[in-house]
Amino acid sequence: MVNTKVNLCGITIDNPVIPASGTFGYGYEFAQLYDINMLGSFSFKGTTKDARFGNPTPRIAECKSGLINAVGLQNPGVEKVIAEELPKMREVFHKPVMANVSGFSVEDYAYTVEKLDSEDCIGWFEVNVSCPNVHGGGMSFGTDPQMAAQVTKAVKAVTTKPVIIKLSPNVTNIVDIAKACEQAGADGISLINTLLGMRIDLKTKKPVIANKMGGFSGSAIFPVAVRMVYQVYEAVSIPIVGMGGVSCAQDVIEMMLAGATAVEIGAANLVNPFACKDIIEQLPQVMEQYGIQDLKDIADKIIPDDPWAFVVQLVATFFLVIILTFFLVKPVRKYIAARQAYIQNDLDEAKAKNEKASIDVIEAETKLKETKKVCKEMLETAKVTALNEKDRIVEETNKEVTLMKEKAKLDIETQRKKMKEELTSEVIDVALSAASKVVEREINDEDSKKIISSFINKE
Repeated sequence: MVNTKVNLCGITIDNPVIPASGTFGYGYEFAQLYDINMLGSFSFKGTTKDARFGNPTPRIAECKSGLINAVGLQNPGVEKVIAEELPKMREVFHKPVMANVSGFSVEDYAYTVEKLDSEDCIGWFEVNVSCPNVHGGGMSFGTDPQMAAQVTKAVKAVTTKPVIIKLSPNVTNIVDIAKACEQAGADGISLINTLLGMRIDLKTKKPVIANKMGGFSGSAIFPVAVRMVYQVYEAVSIPIVGMGGVSCAQDVIEMMLAGATAVEIGAANLVNPFACKDIIEQLPQVMEQYGIQDLKDIADKIIPDDPWAFVVQLVATFFLVIILTFFLVKPVRKYIAARQAYIQNDLDEAKAKNEKASIDVIEAETKLKETKKVCKEMLETAKVTALNEKDRIVEETNKEVTLMKEKAKLDIETQRKKMKEELTSEVIDVALSAASKVVEREINDEDSKKIISSFINKE
């Protein structure tokens, strides 16, 4: 006879099967189909401080192996849940129930939990910081480790009952958020909520649901859920409630092997209202099929049942290490050493080349400075030479001008005298001719000389 009982945060339940919030209402609708007291527990519809009418319709879209919903936490508010829904629930379900709460501020979460805390039918609080279908709250708290921690602390301050934080898969690292919640005092973690998805109607060319996007759930997301449950299980020491695409007893066992203490069933309830009943009835048979007598043994799955088998495995491992050391480790070490030497040689050569290059650069810079200095000196010398040459040319030019002036003066004087003499000679001839006529005789050479001499002297 197999044992399906598990302990969830200090409360023992008959089996790990728990219908997920939003897919089971407050239970009394399903109680008309079968005795829901066969369930381990169930998480009732998400409750907020104030009443919510949810998102506009349509808000459900079918998908292959799943569906998209954007209901938007529709509920009557915590006051009416306490006054109207819980009394009807108590009539059909007689075990501790999980209260799923959500909010749009840290104060909203604390208020709702504090209101529900006095209800004796509530065994756990499942605090939803992961709803993708609301604006201004829900998932915004579950995507930031600090915000998730603040919500956890606020809720823990107003209740002594176990607090399980429900996380979103729509984050970069779900492990960081889970660890933050654990450090803030969370008693457990539930994951994963729905993935963010979208469908478009080919006829209308518009999104199928009015909210455009919504939470994608169903069997298609099961591998993602198993992976995340395993990652969180490796990082925290508090219990985990696994969910996401679970649809059969085998899925329950697989989720528990990944690290879950209990398992929630969501979308499967919407497809088959008897899904949880069927899983619970099939679970013992599946446990026997895989050699599981007690579900708590799954936590010890890595410990062999046969101690001698463990010893044999240990010895085999020992000899394997020796063989690997002799045939693999030593050659690998030798190769690594040779590779390191090769790399070091390359590094040394690179360093030497770098140092040489640095020296060459310094030498080039020195030569460049010297060249600039020589060029500057040559330029200064050229300037001085040019100035001296200019002065010399000016001086020689002045001298030549002075000589030319003096020569011109001499030429002018010589020409003046010559012209004077020629003019004088012509004047004398004219005068002599005139005088001859006056005296009516020829003037001889002797007379001429006397006259000319006298004329010239007068000059």
